[in-house]
Amino acid sequence: MCFEVQRYIELDLTAQLNESVEENFEEVTSNIIILFADTDHAEMIIQNVPIFSMSGKVCILSEQASLASHLPTGCLSVRLRQNALSALRDAMMIIRNGIGMLTDYDIDPPKQCSGNMVNSEWTNTLGNKLYRQLITNTVFDDTPIQFNDKGDRIKTDYDITNSIDGKLQVIGHMSGTQQRIEINETKIVWLGGTRTKPLEITLPKHLRAVTVSDQPFVYTVPTVDSARCYQMQSFIVDGINVETRRSVRFRKFHEKDHGSHVLNDSTTEMFCCAGYAIELLANLALPEVNGSVDTGFTFALHLNDSYGAVLLGENGYVLSGMVGELDIDEADLAVGALTINPEREQYIDFSEPWLYHGIKILEKW
Repeated sequence: MCFEVQRYIELDLTAQLNESVEENFEEVTSNIIILFADTDHAEMIIQNVPIFSMSGKVCILSEQASLASHLPTGCLSVRLRQNALSALRDAMMIIRNGIGMLTDYDIDPPKQCSGNMVNSEWTNTLGNKLYRQLITNTVFDDTPIQFNDKGDRIKTDYDITNSIDGKLQVIGHMSGTQQRIEINETKIVWLGGTRTKPLEITLPKHLRAVTVSDQPFVYTVPTVDSARCYQMQSFIVDGINVETRRSVRFRKFHEKDHGSHVLNDSTTEMFCCAGYAIELLANLALPEVNGSVDTGFTFALHLNDSYGAVLLGENGYVLSGMVGELDIDEADLAVGALTINPEREQYIDFSEPWLYHGIKILEKW
């Protein structure tokens, strides 16, 4: 099983926590938040940042963080299934197993660290051998006691807990020896007190879309009053009467520098547009009828002069045109009759083979 972490965020506890978190979460679509902090810091963060109790999110806490007081209902965490006495017994078994190795050496261990010479035999040889002995040999009790190369214990059993009304309730467990997770999802209360499991991601509801004037996929006519676009039923383009079942207004920006992809807002033109690509985009933006998930969105559309090519700029190769806007995060979505070619394929993960198929939709990933 493989997971992708969308963003790592390190918090400054002396700053305005809520503003700091909101700023870092502006473009994060994942609904799953993992908080790793000690108990005191976790309590401070959870109390000052509303996102950790927001409905629709999944909050997973480290074991120390889950011990914070006033946990909101719905947080998930894990805790070691062993109690303190059992863990101490395992530790003593590990020490006993490791110390047995020292009987083969005629040397006295240091009585205190401050008196230990840097170049002593203990420091250079036996100390390291003892450490390797402790972490590489498996000790068997009720379950195997094993460690990784960093000295962290592996293959241990954990309970999976859910905070409900200020108490941690066990809703599943992780078996280290069997490498298996079992969760009773019917017992889980999610953030906000709901029993409905949140979605993995939240899609943005307003997208920046870009296209290229390319008949018959996109027809464009200039206008001085963008409000007229929604009232027009047809318009003439190059002697062709274009019926507009859906007309959208959009802006055309002029690139000031292809090498750096700086877009200049100072020369903005307004257009009305129609065509196959516009119709497709507008229909995609509609919410699904009777759908359990709201997939609808709004969009602001603007026009570029070209689909884009790979150009040599001051700092190496860059993308121009419509695909270049995706690359530099000036657009979220690009729609048009984009041709797949070897140059673009170096930067774009096309879902279809190297052929011209008509309308393409590209999204920033």
